[in-house]
Amino acid sequence: MKILLAATVVALPLALGSAGAIAGGIDESLLLEEHFEHLAFVDFTGYQAMQAALDPSSRPGNPRQGAYEATELDNYGHAWVYLNALADYGSLSTHAGPGKRAYACYLTARRNAMATGGSEGRDATGAWLELAERCGAALRATVVRWAEGNSVPLAQEDLRGSAPYRMFFPFDTARITPISDNILDYIARFERVEGPARVVVAGHADRSGPPAYNMALSRKRANVVGARFAAYMQGAPANRVQAVGETRPLAPTRDGIRHPRNRRVEIMIDRL
Repeated sequence: MKILLAATVVALPLALGSAGAIAGGIDESLLLEEHFEHLAFVDFTGYQAMQAALDPSSRPGNPRQGAYEATELDNYGHAWVYLNALADYGSLSTHAGPGKRAYACYLTARRNAMATGGSEGRDATGAWLELAERCGAALRATVVRWAEGNSVPLAQEDLRGSAPYRMFFPFDTARITPISDNILDYIARFERVEGPARVVVAGHADRSGPPAYNMALSRKRANVVGARFAAYMQGAPANRVQAVGETRPLAPTRDGIRHPRNRRVEIMIDRL
């Protein structure tokens, strides 16, 4: 294993050099297509770890998944949720394959960085961490573009495990869209095996209407999402469902302005 990792690291400077940053983002075709198979699949143990981390059934308690994969899912678990929800919703999307390869590349590079620590030297560890950062950037960019194509205005911060889960609404409605319903389903699949938690569901509105109207609309949104999410969580209701109205915009705007990032419901989950 040590020899295999060392041999792989020899190839890293070439991989990293040819997959440099380009204007506006990462050269994903070079990074993900030319180097992914070598970097992620040459080490079969790494491949198994990657598969376990991408498998929704591989959560804490599953013997196939160790503490490392659980930690990385905490960091990028939301990316996994949105990636799979979008893939299920638009299975023919050209972003599905690159997104999953980028996630797998990130997980495998992070794992190998940990494996080389203290045994292969800091240079090897640093090279793996640099690759992980490049793959993570490609993952975030791919999912954000894909989400925009499905009218899901995600930003990069939405893809990290520390952000609230978010689903968005068309103007002046509390109707859950099909893609938001699919996202809710995937959130529940991801979270319900984690054990007891405190769940807060908060509804929001943009500033295009009177404050009192927006408060009532945000409450309708929170109630409908809270009820649907409880059903997907197999009957576990939210601890708190609240209306925020237009008071906490993700995208600050002048009064009377519509903005798709502000028409949303957030689900916050704190482990007990």
